[in-house]
Amino acid sequence: MHRGWLGLGAAFAVVVASGAAAQTPDSADPERPGSVLKDPYRYTRNVRVAELTPLQAMGKGSSARGQLGRAGYFRVRGELDESSKAARLCLQAVANEPADSTKGIEYLCSATLAGNLLMQGDIAGWATQMLRVRVQLKRDILPLLKNEREIHVAGINEPAFERFTTWPRHAIPVQAPATDISVPLQLENELPILTLNVRTATGERELRVHVDTGAAHSRIGRALAAELGLTLTEGFMAADGQAGRLYALATPVELDIGGLPVRDVSFAVLGTDDLPRIGLDVLRALGRVRINKDSLVIQAPNSMVPCTRRMATLSSLWGDVHELRYPIRTGKSNVLVKMDTGFNGVFQVRQMTPPAVPAEALVQRKNVVTIEGSEDIEYVVANVPVMIGQEVLSVPVDLVLTPAADTVFYQEWRAGFASTRRYSLYMDVAGTYGCPVSVEEAPPLFPPKPVAAPAASS
Repeated sequence: MHRGWLGLGAAFAVVVASGAAAQTPDSADPERPGSVLKDPYRYTRNVRVAELTPLQAMGKGSSARGQLGRAGYFRVRGELDESSKAARLCLQAVANEPADSTKGIEYLCSATLAGNLLMQGDIAGWATQMLRVRVQLKRDILPLLKNEREIHVAGINEPAFERFTTWPRHAIPVQAPATDISVPLQLENELPILTLNVRTATGERELRVHVDTGAAHSRIGRALAAELGLTLTEGFMAADGQAGRLYALATPVELDIGGLPVRDVSFAVLGTDDLPRIGLDVLRALGRVRINKDSLVIQAPNSMVPCTRRMATLSSLWGDVHELRYPIRTGKSNVLVKMDTGFNGVFQVRQMTPPAVPAEALVQRKNVVTIEGSEDIEYVVANVPVMIGQEVLSVPVDLVLTPAADTVFYQEWRAGFASTRRYSLYMDVAGTYGCPVSVEEAPPLFPPKPVAAPAASS
């Protein structure tokens, strides 16, 4: 029998009550096409798309279901310790409640706990917990599904978790500096690069890496790992939750960034020549940071930032997909904007289906650069009123005409590194507060040319 392959990085769900498979979501559902199965609580979906209201409603009461709702609510808010506490209480409650009322809940709570551990750098705890999740999937979930032999969940079935159950904690948080530390950024292919020192068992050397807020995990290529003398342990995690693509994990190293030591950083490794990058895991270790057009600033505790809103954490349950988004208001709607410094644009919107374009709109073409490569796009520019913090602006947005192949929402917003011309990007990954902070536009390099006075009339 041909096996179905569900990569499920963006939206995995299982039907644990009736065994009936849900079809592709309708246009009002923000899940991407291809989500074949859902859990009846819509828990997986709500965690993946950061729907706080239904998770909060689900979290009322002390039952296993209520604790599950709280675990998801705190996950989306980025309060991972609180989420893990609720997940553990959920697992305790499952043992004391009738089995018919808790179908699938133990599995969902276990997977949530595993993802929290991974996002906090506890790779050994994550791997140990994922071995339990694998057993629960096979024992409790698959028997309830039609065609259970065709179900293959890449993020659970493929990794070699047993190889990582004693792995050192990843990316140890640094001690906050007494004063702000500014690390220079340079541009390479319009994307930000910083220079750091990497210390391995064989010595120390400089390394230029991309700063990529769109990447959950810091990465290097296999060629660079060999050059640094790092041993690779294969079978770490499904890359972006996709079947057949597994990261290896490199021997832990120490990174010196602006004089601050980030210890035990284990780079994920996939392709031979993947560009080196630091992602959310290392930014979490650095604490409160601001990304400017020419520097990464690691902030001292007494440096104030006018950010009062939490970023939204969007993630798969077991954490192999993880991103942070800024909430921004546009018109009467709130949108979650992916801040992605691995993309060279300013503001861009893509839809699952081609957008309607007014006949008078000017269709333009350009090449956009990302850390994974480049793409030629057709787009129209739309001026969209948005509220960022307390500032109301009319922002030019590139509305891409080519449908998005892989998105979380029907309409996907992202802002790239070019937005630093107008904003300083503040992120506290561990605390999950963040926002674009308005900066004064730089004065022109040269004064404007004098305008000749009009000729006197005779």
